[in-house]
Amino acid sequence: MVIGLDFNGTLMSYDYPYSIGKDIGAVPVLKRLLAKGHEFVLMTSVSPNEAGPARQRFAEMLAWFVENGIPYIGINENPRCDAVTAKPRLDLIIDDHALGIPLKTDETISNRAFVDWQHVEQMLEARRIL
Repeated sequence: MVIGLDFNGTLMSYDYPYSIGKDIGAVPVLKRLLAKGHEFVLMTSVSPNEAGPARQRFAEMLAWFVENGIPYIGINENPRCDAVTAKPRLDLIIDDHALGIPLKTDETISNRAFVDWQHVEQMLEARRIL
């Protein structure tokens, strides 16, 4: 399964463009998904072509994947798909803006809601993805 992952507010708390945010518990769940053979595509609107802080945040996002041992197969594209489409073909998307994704708030982490990874993990288990 190829899973699209948003970054800000999904893998880390939302603090863009000031920083990549704080840990919200995504890494253990992502590692479980990797162990099951799933692959990731980073889905982001942050671009290395932007000037200033956005360029720095992009580099920090990519470094986060390396530092946490989370490989990805593409950025905004699924190289496993032969068809060329405007939107990458994915089996699942985890994004804090997705309708129905469980969110939580914790003012000590962020002033915006972010993905509740404990609940996501339970949902993935219930769907037998984990």
